[in-house]
Amino acid sequence: MADQKTIVYAVFGVVGLIVVLLVFGFLFGREESESLSADLKFWGYGDDEYVWRDIISGYAEKYSGSSVTYTRLNDQTYEDTIVNRLAAGTGPDIFMLKNTAVVKHADKIVPLPQDYFQFYPKDFKKTFADIATDELLAGPQNAFLRLDSEQIVGFPLYVDALALFYHKDLFNSSGIATPPVTWDDLLEASRKVTKLAFGGGIEKAGAALGTYANVERAFEILSSLLMQQGSPIIDRRTKDVRLDAAASNVLQFYTSFSNQTKQNYSWSGRMPNSFEALARGDAAIAFGTATDMQRILAKNPHLRLGIAVLPQRKGSTVSVTQGEYAVLAVSRLSPNPLAAWQFIRYATDPEQSQKYLEKTLRAPARRDLIAKGTSSEALDVFYRSALIAKSWPVPDERRTKFIFQDAVESILSGASDPSRAAQNLSQQLQLLLPK
Repeated sequence: MADQKTIVYAVFGVVGLIVVLLVFGFLFGREESESLSADLKFWGYGDDEYVWRDIISGYAEKYSGSSVTYTRLNDQTYEDTIVNRLAAGTGPDIFMLKNTAVVKHADKIVPLPQDYFQFYPKDFKKTFADIATDELLAGPQNAFLRLDSEQIVGFPLYVDALALFYHKDLFNSSGIATPPVTWDDLLEASRKVTKLAFGGGIEKAGAALGTYANVERAFEILSSLLMQQGSPIIDRRTKDVRLDAAASNVLQFYTSFSNQTKQNYSWSGRMPNSFEALARGDAAIAFGTATDMQRILAKNPHLRLGIAVLPQRKGSTVSVTQGEYAVLAVSRLSPNPLAAWQFIRYATDPEQSQKYLEKTLRAPARRDLIAKGTSSEALDVFYRSALIAKSWPVPDERRTKFIFQDAVESILSGASDPSRAAQNLSQQLQLLLPK
């Protein structure tokens, strides 16, 4: 009888061990390739199909029975198309969003199933640059995403940070040996290059700053200046506008470059587009991202273009520049959210991210790839800038940019002074915020 009891206990013990091992293996040793096959629709902007071809074919090979169909939509109407198609129930499983559109469309996104993928906010923070952590982690610290607990609403593809472009030949001819590190350095460099024509016109521009319509990245420049002053612009926790005195100082500084009565005068509304002026040698300094660098060189392939980290405030111990990126997100209407998230996890792993970056010539959002660096002298600036890039919760990009433009142009026209323009800017931004 004792032997029979021993056998029974042994059998139960073995069965129990097997159950424990199976559960443990499911939670911690599970391969994501198990039972998540699906035919997924993926919509994007900016990237042609060839950018995604190898990543998608690799995914289909790894996860048998799976397929992903990528469609590039019109860049100009992309956001409206996504909204309308999702409303009609005919949208994709996976879609790209500009980081500035996440606040506006957070209700259309299903967060990452953290327990299923064993990937949590602490892992996200270790993996991606701070700019993505600030914007894509929902919880009390980010009231705009309307989720009480910490959730991951999307994964970033890259970080494209604002940098300084300069015309090397104009710098050399003006005796400027190194690019400006601070805004004081930039003022000095701009004054050395600027040549005024008879009657107050500009023969040669130093810095392309001060106006809005003909200054590429004017919104990003102003945002960078505000954040360098320590202003969050809009508080993510309280959803309040917090510009304070910083906005008045920034608007006064920025518009001084287009004020003929100021020592900083180097640019006007009569000048061509800032990228065009830089490419032609009519301006020595402009501002843009890695994507913009390609646009400028396409205008003049022989241009000796210098690139430097965005100038900072003198004496500042914390460097800041405006950044942007595309977010991969899963639609709340997707019938296959787990499979969709599986693809996003695959597409943003180190190997696939590297493939994407090599084809798009951008800087990584992943910390491990930023640390790995690049052999490209030009891209190195953007790799380093990815770590200091920040953004803020833009409620509606098109309307927000119009408000910033109105603030600049009201000062230049004399209709307002920097203080009143800053007050109006703050009030108009507050009206845009979701209640």
